[in-house]
Amino acid sequence: MNWAAKIWGRFAAANHKTGPVTEGTIPMATVTKMAHAGQVTSASVHWFKTCIERGKAGVFSEVTVITPAMASVILGYNPNNRALKAKRELFASDMRNGRWTFNGEPLLFSVCGNLNDGQNRLHAVIDANTPQPFLCVFGLTRESRMSVDQGAARCAGDYLGMSGSKNAHNLAAVTKGVMAFERGGGLRMAPNEITTSEQVERARNDTALMDATDYAVSVYRHTRTFAAPKIIGTAYYLLADVCPLDARIYLDAVCIGEGLKRTDPAFAVREALMSVGKTKLQSKLEIIFRGWVAYRQGRTLKMAKVLGSFPALV
Repeated sequence: MNWAAKIWGRFAAANHKTGPVTEGTIPMATVTKMAHAGQVTSASVHWFKTCIERGKAGVFSEVTVITPAMASVILGYNPNNRALKAKRELFASDMRNGRWTFNGEPLLFSVCGNLNDGQNRLHAVIDANTPQPFLCVFGLTRESRMSVDQGAARCAGDYLGMSGSKNAHNLAAVTKGVMAFERGGGLRMAPNEITTSEQVERARNDTALMDATDYAVSVYRHTRTFAAPKIIGTAYYLLADVCPLDARIYLDAVCIGEGLKRTDPAFAVREALMSVGKTKLQSKLEIIFRGWVAYRQGRTLKMAKVLGSFPALV
């Protein structure tokens, strides 16, 4: 088995448990069979030029493995395309770490061979230095690129909901908040370094995230005016990691606010959260964390201030 077949095997094996997909046709087009593991070959310059010529007679598709070198060649046929997006770095991270899966989303080529769609994925192949299989569609009009990517993109919450997770969008938000805290070393939030597939994988495998989300949703009727579930859920997860019992007692006091004295840390936190309005997740978490430190140390707190970095969660 050649190296291209080995790469394809990871992606195609699951699609052939009940036999090959039957060949189909669309008007003025041909659609190739989904190849078995071992039958997909690596794209070459000769293959690419042959496909361009074949596309002049009509639309057709093929599955092939695109190497970093071939991705560079294809990107040479990419005039007047939109600016690259930062998400290509996230694509590359998923490819590099084995989280990128073949899903049939195609690379699109015009009848003259220009790339209509796929530049961010091809740049990710180069950045990750990892060959990937793609469905490639040739013979499209150049004008058809204007109608690409007009649908709503799926987010982590959509994928979690599709797999049956409860409170899926809140779960995704809490997961991203926790991972952003971790990526920032506990000092800041670093949300732009997280891919959708990482969020989904973490949420599915970390039951504490589900518990934190359930708690945040259960108290939302009390926190609606000053803290969204992603804020309370992220805080609950991180504080419960230090002391589950204290986390519940402290956050109940912050969220519900019953029987508080003006010198209680939870009182100062509630006042601060209400006063800052719609501000960044980092600032609201810092307010909660500063109250937590005072609570754990048995101190009074008159005002929960935002200083720009998180305190150590003791």
